[in-house]
Amino acid sequence: LEFRRVLFRSDGHTHKQGRQKYLDKAAILRKELRNDPNNVTAMLFLAESYKDGEDKKQAIKAYNNIIYRVQNNEYVFWAKYQVALLEDNTDSLIEAYNFRPTRHEPLGALAARCIKKEQYSSALAFLFLLTSMEKTSDTYFVDHEMLKRAEENQAYCLYKLGSFAEAARLFKMVLEKWDYVKEDAERILTNI
Repeated sequence: LEFRRVLFRSDGHTHKQGRQKYLDKAAILRKELRNDPNNVTAMLFLAESYKDGEDKKQAIKAYNNIIYRVQNNEYVFWAKYQVALLEDNTDSLIEAYNFRPTRHEPLGALAARCIKKEQYSSALAFLFLLTSMEKTSDTYFVDHEMLKRAEENQAYCLYKLGSFAEAARLFKMVLEKWDYVKEDAERILTNI
C-alpha cells in the first residue's frame, strides 16, 4: 500500500532559505503595528510571518495577542488552531475545534496525529466527523484541500484495519471525485 506521509499540513509553506524573508516581513509589520496597534490584519500577518520564519516563540506570542485582543471569531479560531499546532497540543486542537466547530482543520490535524501513532480507529472517527461536515462559510485561511485528503486517509485507515474491500471502494470513489496530479492518481490506483 502506497501512502503519502504528509497527511495534513498547515498552510504556512516554510523553507529554510526563505526564513529571513519572513522575519524581514515581521519587522515591517511590527513597525506598522506601532503606528496602528489595532490593525487586526497586521496582527495576523505578523503571527504568520513569525510562524513561516520559524520563530515559534514569537509566533505563539503574536497569535495569543490575537486571541485576547481581536473580536473576529475567524481570526481568533485561526490563532487558537495555530497555537495548538505550534505547541503540538492535542487538547488545544480540541479547544480550537470546540471554539469554531464549523471548521474542519483541527479534526484533520487530530486524525493525522492518530495515523502517525498507528491509531487507525481513532483516526477514522475524526475523519468521518470531518467528511460529514457542511462546507464552512468562513473565508479566512480555509484549507479547501483537506476534504480530499480526509477521504483518501479514510481509505488508508480502513485498509490498515483490514477492511480491504471498503478501502478499495473508497479509493475508487476518491479517484473519481477529486482531481489529482498524475503521480498521486497513479499512487491511488496501485492501492486499489
